[in-house]
Amino acid sequence: LAQSRLQGINLERISSQQKILEEQLSQTTSQFESVKSILAEPVGSINAATSIFEIAETYNLVVTGITSPGPVDENLEGAILQVVSLTAEVNGNVSDLVKFATNLNSYFITGAVKSISITVPEGSSADNASASVRLVVYTYRGD
Repeated sequence: LAQSRLQGINLERISSQQKILEEQLSQTTSQFESVKSILAEPVGSINAATSIFEIAETYNLVVTGITSPGPVDENLEGAILQVVSLTAEVNGNVSDLVKFATNLNSYFITGAVKSISITVPEGSSADNASASVRLVVYTYRGD
């Protein structure tokens, strides 16, 4: 009985599957190391705030305030990440405010705009809008 079961096992197929799985593991490990190195770039509250001012200036916007509770560590599936939350208050043209928020998403590759609230005062033009933009940036801290 045992011999008939052993004869039914296709060793070539198992060896081929093992090679495929080893290649997938190698690719996944490589991708993980790449993402880990990107996340390892330090982005503290001050660096992020400076970048917000620079990006706002690109779109002729005025930053009227930036608040942050400061960085906190967060465990994400076993990886320790430093999380910096910021809220920027910005004034300017509505379309420029939207472009600003979009650019923040592109600039902070390890972060994301979590929300944006644009207000245009009643009776004024789209040039007199204000926005509150909430941004979160992640930095890898260690395993």
